[in-house]
Amino acid sequence: MTDLMITDALLTADGPLHDILIDSDRITAVLPAGMTRQDGFHQVIAAQGRLVVPGFVDPHIHLDVALSGNVARPGRPQPFTDVRTLNAAVEERRTSFDHDDIVRRVMATVRMAVQHGTTVLRTQCHLDTVVGTRHLDAVLDARDRLGDLATVQVVAFPQQGFHRHAGTIELFREVLADHPDLVVGGAPVFDPGVDAREHIDTAYALATECDRDLDFHADMGLTPAPGSPGPELDSLEITHIARRAVQHGWQGRVAVGHAAMLGCATPEVAAQAIDEIVAADLAVIAQPDLFRLGRTDVRDVRRGLTRVKELWAAGARVTFASNNVQDAFRPVGSCDMLQEALVLSYGAHMDAVAELDALLTMCTTMAARVVGLRGHEVAAGGRADLVVLDATNPSAAVVGQVDRVAVISAGRLRVQTRRDVLWVDGIAPCPVER
Repeated sequence: MTDLMITDALLTADGPLHDILIDSDRITAVLPAGMTRQDGFHQVIAAQGRLVVPGFVDPHIHLDVALSGNVARPGRPQPFTDVRTLNAAVEERRTSFDHDDIVRRVMATVRMAVQHGTTVLRTQCHLDTVVGTRHLDAVLDARDRLGDLATVQVVAFPQQGFHRHAGTIELFREVLADHPDLVVGGAPVFDPGVDAREHIDTAYALATECDRDLDFHADMGLTPAPGSPGPELDSLEITHIARRAVQHGWQGRVAVGHAAMLGCATPEVAAQAIDEIVAADLAVIAQPDLFRLGRTDVRDVRRGLTRVKELWAAGARVTFASNNVQDAFRPVGSCDMLQEALVLSYGAHMDAVAELDALLTMCTTMAARVVGLRGHEVAAGGRADLVVLDATNPSAAVVGQVDRVAVISAGRLRVQTRRDVLWVDGIAPCPVER
């Protein structure tokens, strides 16, 4: 007897309905609706013409510091002042975290993500001589306890840079040798006084030594003020990352988060940089940096976003992520990729039907490609990570922030959402043509 069947699933807007058959953690068949008897399955989920998509993928999150703010009373205890103050707050808090605290918060955050339809997360995890492997040990412990609820990839993230403290590079080498599935992280901004290219080259050296993928924080700031001269092509960190990817043969194995400075470049420089990004097959992960950047602008306030639309139009692997969730950096966020898609639609001016549809693709199949995940699709042989959305097309799902009617990961039904709306004044809502 096969494990699970989803009936009358809509896979594309205006497409025919299908039945999806699942055995263990794989999709075994996708057939025209009504062709398969339902009595041969342990469990049947009736999609009733709703859209079924691959599980959402959050390709850049910081699980080890997530939910470290006041979850019961969200918000900053004091108004935002500057990024340096945020960094200091993170440093103060992270050194006090113990193993059990990190495990508890990681597990709670992942469960929150799964509730909202996310079945794959790539987390950055602090690794440095200040906290040692405390964060990493706890994140890996939490991952083990979560089992197959979600797929969690881990990036060894140099929160203190590579060159600030003696022994950091040696620590990375030891940890990478002990954990063959870790991704090598990089963040030039955390190596003050060190040329960004030296930091990037160090990350590549570590990755090529042990044959690992790379995941950078890069070009995280903006020019001093609106109207300031934009960056030159050779001064962009992402340009150096792209060129090193080609040099080392690491095309398709490198992701870059933030890339906000690309948005400050002139159109001509940005086009040149995007050409190099595409040639190197870099993945670019837009972050919800509207909360962090442009805070000192007194006019023409900038959004602090990378060039999502231009990257998508050029065929780059571009997606978006939640980044920080209710921590010292960003006191909001709920690991909801549909919510992040709507925020990005405002910030990146993506409100055409095709652009809204693209946002759903970015946080499903495209994000899976960004983190190197194969078979993340609604097709025979694909991973049985699926979400039934209370919508009949992608743009309606994003704009309507619709319910996740069912969330399936590793072939198992994890979450069902049932919601009844009762109008008490006797006035029924107007029907909407679907």
